Amino acid sequence: MEFPRFKTPISAKDAAAQLSAALAKHGVVANRNGQSLLLAQIWWETDSGRALDNHNPGNITGESQFGYFRPAWYEPKPDASQRTLDLHKKMLEGHAPNKFRAYPTFEAGFDDHASHLAGTYSKLVELANVNDAQGMADEIKRHYTPDAPATLGASLRSIQGQLLASGIFGHVEDVGPPAPIAFAGVGPLILLILLFSRRKYA
Repeated sequence: MEFPRFKTPISAKDAAAQLSAALAKHGVVANRNGQSLLLAQIWWETDSGRALDNHNPGNITGESQFGYFRPAWYEPKPDASQRTLDLHKKMLEGHAPNKFRAYPTFEAGFDDHASHLAGTYSKLVELANVNDAQGMADEIKRHYTPDAPATLGASLRSIQGQLLASGIFGHVEDVGPPAPIAFAGVGPLILLILLFSRRKYA
């Protein structure tokens, strides 16, 4: 069944909660690095949750058990952007999707997204759990979004940093390689200790 395309924006806090619950339901083990990178990928796809349509967080193509909606490039408007026109041309050539899955709720949308992460997209979870943003970007470009920009890895890392700084993944176990900045303050601290030690005994 076809549904009209409509915006269903979501906050980072709500998206993190929905993602965590859906991953747990499908037995997908993802640490704090993993979940923040997986949400970063969703955030990159949907303009930080603002351009999320029909409760489809992963922009999964095709038709769900509930139905589908057509993308903006399916029937371009007279004032359509060049990107929309290019995607319309690609769609006619069979190189861009002509429908995306629609869901009645975010719970249903994240549930389907997590089921794909448990199966077809499991490599993304593996890369996310070892904090490999560039590896995720390469995998996305290789198998899912060939026209993704070369800067995707850097974008995922930047978005991940913002999500982690917000504290919305504080409930998730921190297992896996730490961020490189984790030990940045140790050197200066040691220097201060040595400096004060020398002054005390001078």
